[in-house]
Amino acid sequence: VGKEVSPSYFVSLVENLKGTYQVKEICQALQVPISTYYRWKKEDFTRTTVENKVGKLCKTYRYTYGYRKIAALMKQEETIGINQVQRIMQKHSWQCQVKVKKKNRPGSAYYQTGNHLKR
Repeated sequence: VGKEVSPSYFVSLVENLKGTYQVKEICQALQVPISTYYRWKKEDFTRTTVENKVGKLCKTYRYTYGYRKIAALMKQEETIGINQVQRIMQKHSWQCQVKVKKKNRPGSAYYQTGNHLKR
């Protein structure tokens, strides 16, 4: 389990089971250190308004724009730095999906014709 556990889900699970079991026992059963649980408990996992706006822009442009283009679109509405946009996009894995470029490999012909001259 360990790293596969969602932090927000784990905190809510421990809060629900806290009355019947000790926090130490729950963390040992799910293989999560107790210190990690208390660090996750302090964090706020709700998205801010800036994160929501960046997410909407990424979704509307189908994740084809990078952080620079998204930051330029965000600057039209409010002041925001490109580093902040980049951190938000990396945090939520909203990076642009790059298409693989096709190459013409030497040795493989694009179109072959018949041998009309028989040479």
